[in-house]
Amino acid sequence: MKAVFTALTLALTGTALTAMPATANAQDAEQYKPQFSQKGGQALAKIQTAMTDGQMDAVPGLITAAENQVETADDRFVLGQLKLNYAVETENLADMYAALKMMRDSNSPQIDRARLGEQFLSVSDTAYRVPNYALSADIARDAVALDPNSNQAVLFLADSIYKSGDAPKAFATYKQYIDQRNAAGQTVPEEWYQRAVGLAYNEKVPGMMPLAARWVSAYPTDANWREVVALLQDARQYSDAEVIDVLRFQRAVGVMPQAGDYAYLADQLLAQGFPGEAKAVMDDGVAKGIVDPSNSTYAEVIRIANEKARGDRASLDSVEAATANQLRGMIATADAYYGYGDYANAVAIYQAALSRDGVDANTVNLRLGMAAGMNGDMATANAAFDRVGGNYDALADLWQAWFATQG
Repeated sequence: MKAVFTALTLALTGTALTAMPATANAQDAEQYKPQFSQKGGQALAKIQTAMTDGQMDAVPGLITAAENQVETADDRFVLGQLKLNYAVETENLADMYAALKMMRDSNSPQIDRARLGEQFLSVSDTAYRVPNYALSADIARDAVALDPNSNQAVLFLADSIYKSGDAPKAFATYKQYIDQRNAAGQTVPEEWYQRAVGLAYNEKVPGMMPLAARWVSAYPTDANWREVVALLQDARQYSDAEVIDVLRFQRAVGVMPQAGDYAYLADQLLAQGFPGEAKAVMDDGVAKGIVDPSNSTYAEVIRIANEKARGDRASLDSVEAATANQLRGMIATADAYYGYGDYANAVAIYQAALSRDGVDANTVNLRLGMAAGMNGDMATANAAFDRVGGNYDALADLWQAWFATQG
């Protein structure tokens, strides 16, 4: 599986760079009367007349003259508008940007920050298409500052940074605005997560899996779970024992769609001495209509699992007996209880195992979190997952994300 991070293309509706009428952002905008100075108003009128009459050669000189005539905030705002219109007419990107900044810095009551932000974003789009990605990023950054609620402005900012060659900074930019939206209790657009995770995957930027866990927690669709598990498997090299835990997660989430995966997991569990869980895996696959029990290969796995599971659970040590065993036997017994769905006993034994010398704390904490979560004890589960490091850290994050979506 390969996540593809494609070039950004956005349809910017309502942002054509034409004359922008004076628009206040206050509720009494319609009552606002622009305040022009006498000299400034006359100078601006001359520019407007020349542009209306098509006398474009005269405009630069008139603009230069007006620079020394404008006095009020509204004078400067309208001069910025006229400069913008002329820059668009002459396709001068630098002058478009300068005109927009003049409008913004005029501090005129006519400024509608969201509308002006759209104008900045449209010029950013123009720079992006040149392409001048560094300039596009600078302009998009101004657009975000004017309208922090503009989803498109954030996309343009991060993607322009990425296209300029700084993938880590682009990823950090996405994460910055995702964090801000989360902190404010606002919805984060799914596309921000998708692009950030895809960028990190393609460019091998650290931090992909923690953000992927947040993505799938916010948008927990089956398709997203499959995507994130595929990213996990592609990003990490897992041992056979570790693969069992990854497949356990896929089965728990319900995104293990291939019959071969059920059979492989059952085979591995049988080899590890867990026939009860192997039987449960195959029974689950059959119940979901994914595993065909009449298929000779799967029928054989089912037969072996059923045969070996007979009497197995009754033979398991009690919690007291298991905790008196050597460490390896303790963990095997806890794993067996987990496979039978006896999560309370599994939790008790995993917790006891953590105090033993030589324990693989990452593995035991992962499985303790799994068992505790399945048992409905999220305080214990989250505490255990938080202690998981090493190769299991990302898998622990995904377990936490999934439990968080289960209500």
